[in-house]
Amino acid sequence: MTMTINFDLLDAAIEDAANEDGDFLHHQGEWATVMNPQAGSAELCETGLCLAGFAAVRAGATVPKPRRYPSENFWWIPRWWVEEETGQTVTDGEDLDGAVHVSEFARRRLGLREWQSKALFKSSNTLDDLRAMRDHLREHPDANYTDLITLRADSDYCCDYCSN
Repeated sequence: MTMTINFDLLDAAIEDAANEDGDFLHHQGEWATVMNPQAGSAELCETGLCLAGFAAVRAGATVPKPRRYPSENFWWIPRWWVEEETGQTVTDGEDLDGAVHVSEFARRRLGLREWQSKALFKSSNTLDDLRAMRDHLREHPDANYTDLITLRADSDYCCDYCSN
């Protein structure tokens, strides 16, 4: 299956992640998380999103509203499933027919192969890692997981396309 990577969306999602003054802060280890326990039940405040979350929001996905455990001052984000076509959040308890996890929604909108998304969405990636992978994909759109992971700043290896 031939896929075309949507570099406009990938570029925008990475820039959104890098924008410290935006509505969301980058936190690669979480799809979305309430960082401020006083966020309120209707609005997200000071939240973190990973690359998949930023791409999904850019592509029209809605972020689920935070919830608070009844007898505690603990906030959490419900599982993030969206309607495959519209990106509208499917709340807990609703029928999941036609719904996909936000990471799959983002993967499809970005035009990535599954193993490419696994590399880009890895929880330990830094912004520099994401930029290096994106730049590599521009030149080598068929790069595989290993090729992309070896571009991480903490890697001592080189991909199949490059030389040491």
